[in-house]
Amino acid sequence: MKQMNRWLVAVVLVVGSGCATTPKWASATTMAEEKFPSRTEIQTLAQKPPKLDTAKLGRDVVDAWELAGPFPDSLDATVVPATSDWEKALVAAGPRFANGLTEDHRCLAREIARYEAKRKQLPGHSLQRFMEFRCATTARHVSINTLSGTVPKDVKDAEWFAQWKAELTKYAARQSADLAGIAAFRDGENAVLVLVTSEAGAILGKPVPLATKDMKTVELRGRLGRGGAHRISARINQGALDSAECRTLDAVSPPEFAFECAVRAGDARAVIEIAAFDEGRILGRKVIDLAVWPTGQAANVWSRAKG
Repeated sequence: MKQMNRWLVAVVLVVGSGCATTPKWASATTMAEEKFPSRTEIQTLAQKPPKLDTAKLGRDVVDAWELAGPFPDSLDATVVPATSDWEKALVAAGPRFANGLTEDHRCLAREIARYEAKRKQLPGHSLQRFMEFRCATTARHVSINTLSGTVPKDVKDAEWFAQWKAELTKYAARQSADLAGIAAFRDGENAVLVLVTSEAGAILGKPVPLATKDMKTVELRGRLGRGGAHRISARINQGALDSAECRTLDAVSPPEFAFECAVRAGDARAVIEIAAFDEGRILGRKVIDLAVWPTGQAANVWSRAKG
C-alpha cells in the first residue's frame, strides 16, 4: 500500500480594486514509493511526539478543525446535477463531467475551499484525508486544483464568477478525470475556487451507510472502474495498529468484487482499502479507500494526533 505525500505548487494572488485580474491555478498532487513498514517501525513511530518545523514549511499549524457540511449519508459517488454557476461552467467546458459531478467530490471541494479561504493555505495531508472520509469519497487518488485571489467585499458573487469564468473554462477543458466537484468560497476579501477530480478506480454497486450504530460488518459490492485484475482483495483496520482481511462473498471474479469486512467492537472509525493485483504481482494498486463510523455518529471535527 502507498504512503502518500503532497507538494503544493505556489499560489499567486492577484486582484485590482473592485475587479479581479486573472489569477493562476495551483495544484496539489500525491506521490510516494512503495514501502511496507514493519510492525516494530509502526509502534516506534506511534510513540514519538510529532515534531513540525512550521517555519521551514512556511505553514501555520492548526490543531483542530471543524467541517461545515452538509455531508453525504452514504458511500456511493452519487451523481448530482450542476446547480451553481461554477458547476454549470465546469460542465459546459467539459461535457463529460455532466455524468461525473458527484456529491462526495462537491462536498470535498467545498470543505477545502472554505479552509483555504479562511487559513490562506491548503489543509495538511491528515486533515485532507479526514475531509475525504467525512465527505464519503471512495476515490484513492484525488487531484486538488485551486484558483485563489483577493476580491473586494463590494464585488458581488455574479461579478466574481464573470471575472474568473474564462480561466475556469480554459482549465476545465484540459481535464480528463472521471469524477469531479467544484466549489467557491469567500472569507472577507479572500476568494477561493477549488476543483476536485479523480479517476473512478472502482464503482460500488449499492450505497454503503457512512455511519450505523452497532455496526458489525461492512458489505462492499462493485466493480473496477477501469482495467482488469488477476485478483482483488480488501482489508479493514482493527484498532490502532492491526488490520484484517475482508471475507470474499459469492463466486464473483474480477473486475467484479464482493466483500464482507468485520468491524472490531469499540472502533470509532474503520478504514477499508480495496486493492487490485495483476497476475504474478505482490504489490497491488489501491482502487478504493473509504471510512465508516460504527458508532452511528460520524465525526465532524478533526484533531491533530498527540504524541
